[in-house]
Amino acid sequence: MFTENDNIDKNNEEIENISEETEVQEPKETPVEEPKAPSSSGLKGIDFKKLVKNKRFLLIAGISLVLILAVVLGLVFGLKKPIYTVTFEMPDGTTITQKVKKGGNPVAPSGADIVAPDGFRFDKWDQGFDSITGNLTIKPVFIKVWTVTFKDHDGTKIGIEQTIDDGKGADAPKTDPTRIGYIFDGWDKDFSKITADLTVTAKYKEDTATALAAAIEGKLEAFGDAVDVLGLVEEDYTEGNWETIEGYIEGVETAIAALETVEEVDAYSFADVIANIQAVAKQRCAIIYMDGEELYTGGFVATYPETHIYGIQTTLVDPEPKVDGETTYAFIGWLLLVEGDDDRIVHVLGASDYTADITLYAQWVVITEQAYFEAEGLGTVNATRKAIYQKFVLYDDQGVKINLSLMDVKSITETFGNTTRALSPDSDLVLYFNAVTKPVGDYIYRVVLADGITSYEATLSWERTELSVDLVSESAVEYGDKPGLYNEYLIDETLSLADDIKVYMVDTEGTPVGYDEYFDKDNRKIYFRVSDHDFEQTDGEYFFYINNGGDWYVSKIEYFS
Repeated sequence: MFTENDNIDKNNEEIENISEETEVQEPKETPVEEPKAPSSSGLKGIDFKKLVKNKRFLLIAGISLVLILAVVLGLVFGLKKPIYTVTFEMPDGTTITQKVKKGGNPVAPSGADIVAPDGFRFDKWDQGFDSITGNLTIKPVFIKVWTVTFKDHDGTKIGIEQTIDDGKGADAPKTDPTRIGYIFDGWDKDFSKITADLTVTAKYKEDTATALAAAIEGKLEAFGDAVDVLGLVEEDYTEGNWETIEGYIEGVETAIAALETVEEVDAYSFADVIANIQAVAKQRCAIIYMDGEELYTGGFVATYPETHIYGIQTTLVDPEPKVDGETTYAFIGWLLLVEGDDDRIVHVLGASDYTADITLYAQWVVITEQAYFEAEGLGTVNATRKAIYQKFVLYDDQGVKINLSLMDVKSITETFGNTTRALSPDSDLVLYFNAVTKPVGDYIYRVVLADGITSYEATLSWERTELSVDLVSESAVEYGDKPGLYNEYLIDETLSLADDIKVYMVDTEGTPVGYDEYFDKDNRKIYFRVSDHDFEQTDGEYFFYINNGGDWYVSKIEYFS
């Protein structure tokens, strides 16, 4: 059995072995007093004198003591690191404070918490804050910024506004702007170093080559239209005369294509050539081919005049309306019966060169009692055609509506003064009358129904009165809850406003828009929008068109910012 004495004896034996292996020269000095034996029975029998004299033992014991002390101190002080205060100062005077352990990293505030002063942007923090070793106060650093706006020649914005650091350069739009008839010629200001808010406008130079090509194309198209109006048909001419006409046409086209400036193109006239083409003699007077049975069915046909001498240009005199009992007939043109393998009836113009004796026939249609128009609604806008239309419904003398559709009507003509023009039947069954462009006066409309016989005649008296509006104040004002600023215009007090009233505005480009939302009927005011956060009104003349209970009025204003 192992006892305490056995352990002590073993220790003493190991120490003796150490002493035997290592020669230790005892120093010549005063001997160390032998320590008193401890009271504990566990230390009984240890030879302290030998232990003290053994230097190797003392070295090992010292190192062990230092290591034990280091471990103890590390456990005591290493479990808890120091904590420091990191303060972020915000631009508005507030602070964001964080507690961070030594060597740790604080979390920087998000961009939403950093509100830069007007005209500045957040750039960075005034110092780094990695691996904190003490209390720290951190402040944001801001950079001055400027706004750069790119605009086209007409003031419209190109792309989005750019926010540029002070002293830095802006980026030009990725795509150069375009303008018909011009070539882009750069920008009017340098934007490589921005030191203030800047508006940069596109510059252009005239594209003479493109303008000339466009002018030539337009002149050739106009000449082609003039030739088309003549209704030339090769079969109406001898071979030689048709070649003459082709020579005239080719000559004009060659001459126009050879012009060298836009001014020369604008000044070029082909009126004489058109007259020369018209003067080329036809081999017969046929103009428009039509089906004979359709023309004669139900119609009243009479001969007038009977003959003309060939080779002499004759002006045909239109006969007066004819009355047969209670029915009145209106003359609508001369007819020529051409006999041959394919008998046909020809509608003849009022003056022709005849090359043979001919018999002409008058064509008539029945005229009923006078019809009349009534306005429908207060107008409607057609932005595509830049028009404000007033609808009119046609009624016969019995008050029955006459549908002006393609299925019901063969032709509609409008006569104003000495000018007559053909209209196209409308799918909406009514007449669309342009309230903006039509001059005031009486318009005569003749409508031939699909049977080719029955016709109606109605007079539309068009009035549009000029009306003054007065600018209330030179300063723009707000209008209700609508965005932007407005000029107030007061409608002439002499006009009594109807219950049914509608207001339109036509801008400087001739484009109409409904303007009821800017009309204060109770106060007799029209509010003209001049600006908004992203809008500025264009300088120039504007027109207000007002339908006041069926009566049309127009007012002109001039706006200059």
